[in-house]
Amino acid sequence: MNESIECIKQKQYDKAMSEIDSALDTKPNDEKAKGLKEVVNKFITAKNLYSNNQLYEANSKVKEISSYYNINGFKEDVDNLKSQINTSIEKRKEKIEKEKKEKEIEKQKSLENKQLAKKEDNQKEDCKISKKEEQDNNKKEKILNSKNKTNTNNRQAKSRTEEKIVKEKAVSESKKKKSREK
Repeated sequence: MNESIECIKQKQYDKAMSEIDSALDTKPNDEKAKGLKEVVNKFITAKNLYSNNQLYEANSKVKEISSYYNINGFKEDVDNLKSQINTSIEKRKEKIEKEKKEKEIEKQKSLENKQLAKKEDNQKEDCKISKKEEQDNNKKEKILNSKNKTNTNNRQAKSRTEEKIVKEKAVSESKKKKSREK
């Protein structure tokens, strides 16, 4: 058992587990050896979980270590591991929060861009409609102008024709008068 404690002091936890197992082979009911094995095993497991970036599992496992802090250096190792895990968890939370904010900003920008594009499309459509209305109005105006011109031309032609008829009648009347006088 002393060898396992010495290994723990030297931070040789895997070797300490072997020494504890040897002690338990000799004395299977040694409660101190069983307790020490459990604590060292939890520490090794927590450390491996932390190394594999399984922070929440590592945190849960390291919180289970509650005794055997009286071994020189072991308490510091456990406390350091707890601190590293907590720091990593906080950094992960901050990173996740930052990513959420960035996604939200991206989402907002995307929405604004879509709204702007829709507004531009609506303006283009309004412009097309306005141009179409203007073209239609111009066509109507041309048609009206053409009709007005035609009507004016027709009136002028009619007026000229009527004048011609009146002149012809006058000439004809004049000829009749002259022929009667002779």
